[in-house]
Amino acid sequence: MKEQLQTTAARAKTHLRATRDMYVWSSVIVSVASFASVVTGICLLHITRRGWDNSSPTVLGIFVVSLGSFVFYSSFNVLYQYDRNIKTNADLYTSYVNLEEEILTALATKQSFSDASPAGGAQGPGAADGQESGVVVEKRGLALAELIARNHKVLYEYHTLSLEFDLESIPSLDDIIEEQSLP
Repeated sequence: MKEQLQTTAARAKTHLRATRDMYVWSSVIVSVASFASVVTGICLLHITRRGWDNSSPTVLGIFVVSLGSFVFYSSFNVLYQYDRNIKTNADLYTSYVNLEEEILTALATKQSFSDASPAGGAQGPGAADGQESGVVVEKRGLALAELIARNHKVLYEYHTLSLEFDLESIPSLDDIIEEQSLP
């Protein structure tokens, strides 16, 4: 039981860190892409007023670098699916915290929760009454072996890969070559 509580706490901490890190990286990437788009727009305004041939090489260089930065950093949000990964890790964190609370509640009250409990336990509005959450409290006392088996099953269900990529957004080499070939 102690090992299950330690595993639950460690996994919750891992998912909390992953959520926080992905949120920070997502914010940084959006900020850099936004800054690069503003710089690109200013340079493009300067270039369109003077023409490509009459523009300063410095402005042209800044334009090319900022445009490349914008395209590069904008693709990160699509490729790494930050929004979906942040939500998945936050949900897993909440589920592990709820599981830990269920285990501690069962031990403290000497009651056990049946397998009717959904992964993550009592969540959402109306969960306080124990009916809408799917949690069924058995009054027969704590069956430690059953509680350990149930917790092991729930821990196994939660132990999933929580990092997703959108590999479809990456063009294949054949597609790139096909687009670049001249008729």
